Amino acid sequence: MDWGYLQIGRSLRGLDAERERLWWATQTIVVLALSVAGLASWWLSGLAMRPLLAAYRQQEQFTADAAHELRAPLANLLAVVEAHKTQLSADPLAGERALAVVYGQGQRLSRLISDLLLLARLDGPEAGAGLQSCSLTQIARDLLEETSEGASIAEVQLRLQGGDDDLQVLGVESELYRLVSNLLLNAIQYTPPGGEVVLRLRRVGSHGLLEVQDSGIGINPADQQRIFDRFFRSDPGRSRGQGGTGLGLSIVASIVRRHHGQISVASVPGSGSVFTVKLPMAG
Repeated sequence: MDWGYLQIGRSLRGLDAERERLWWATQTIVVLALSVAGLASWWLSGLAMRPLLAAYRQQEQFTADAAHELRAPLANLLAVVEAHKTQLSADPLAGERALAVVYGQGQRLSRLISDLLLLARLDGPEAGAGLQSCSLTQIARDLLEETSEGASIAEVQLRLQGGDDDLQVLGVESELYRLVSNLLLNAIQYTPPGGEVVLRLRRVGSHGLLEVQDSGIGINPADQQRIFDRFFRSDPGRSRGQGGTGLGLSIVASIVRRHHGQISVASVPGSGSVFTVKLPMAG
């Protein structure tokens, strides 16, 4: 019996075409996925870099402002010394006046450097450590007594409201002294003769509330957003004329942040301002 062979075949052209379509589809999907991933990475990296760029610009601006603030009193000091050297006046009063100017500018430089060092320490990694129970009421009473003479010279009345209860807050006593002192001195500085500065203390829930209200010149709405920025002055000429460094309220804000508190300002131009500080109670 003879056997034969039967061969059955089909063309693979259709399978080859399908394979080619799948290959191109896969390549297209891969390219699109890579493009989307690249765009997403670029967008996310931009979002991540924004805070860094903002911090860099802020640091750059701070450095420029610090250099400007340091240069002004130093230039004045050198100018007085140079003038005194060239004139060599025999008038003792002229010499005393020159020494007084040099001493004043030196004091201003010293205050500015001290404030810059304090801000650097408050922003340091150790910020937030060493908090303990402090009497905010006693701090307020002590500072009202210490600033009463300056307020009297400026013809500004000081008053304390709500100082009967002892408010114990969690904090660093020396920094809380600086916080209250800066707010009081700022209020006195911008209050005209015959005006009043009121320091209020009260408890609100688990927080101690400190308010410093003045009847001074007030703050423009546009400036209220920047009042706690370093070296910002709503009235530059007046602040410099009274020896301000432009860092007082920045120090206040840094101390409040270190104590896990909150600070706000409410002001109407011509009707005074109210600075409100909210600090966690101890225990």
